[in-house]
Amino acid sequence: IIQSLFYAVIGLLFGSMNGVSLTYGQIVQITMVALTPVIVASTVFDVFNIVFPFRGLFYFLLAMAYLWLGVNGNKMKTVKE
Repeated sequence: IIQSLFYAVIGLLFGSMNGVSLTYGQIVQITMVALTPVIVASTVFDVFNIVFPFRGLFYFLLAMAYLWLGVNGNKMKTVKE
């Protein structure tokens, strides 16, 4: 839970860079969902005893990719007439 609160701050940065207006609470929810694939991947790697260098960096980058997609998926689209 603490990790998701820190990652949500990064999500706020992602949102401000792309003009997405979300509250901190909304970004925390997106962060929780973004961490789910990381938890699944970590569990699968642990069950099958798969070890590789920079595993923590891989998990962080995977979470950031999903967070980026989650935040940008909430961008308001303007309708051109």
